[in-house]
Amino acid sequence: KIGKRLGLPEGPGLPWFQFYDMIVDSIKQYLPAQYQDYEVQIKMVEMDGNKVDVVKLWKEDSPELPVLQIKEYVDQVENGADGYRVLGRMANDYKKLIHPEKKYQRDR
Repeated sequence: KIGKRLGLPEGPGLPWFQFYDMIVDSIKQYLPAQYQDYEVQIKMVEMDGNKVDVVKLWKEDSPELPVLQIKEYVDQVENGADGYRVLGRMANDYKKLIHPEKKYQRDR
């Protein structure tokens, strides 16, 4: 009942804002060691005329890295998927954006 009064969804999964916190706090655990000193940011950007939320790694004096749209992952978590499994898939997809030539093991 308190969740309802606070405006938390009654659905099966985490609310989006808790998953966003999880992304910022934990995604680097799933990324290669060379990205551990980067800052994780979630930003709203305009892509193809739509405003979308993306995750981005940033570090001063480093080349800009690609961004990853996160709506599909947030939807999975809100629908009841395990947040840490989704975070692992998200990190895998981000690694493919950063290093498209490398082959990564598929999720099973």
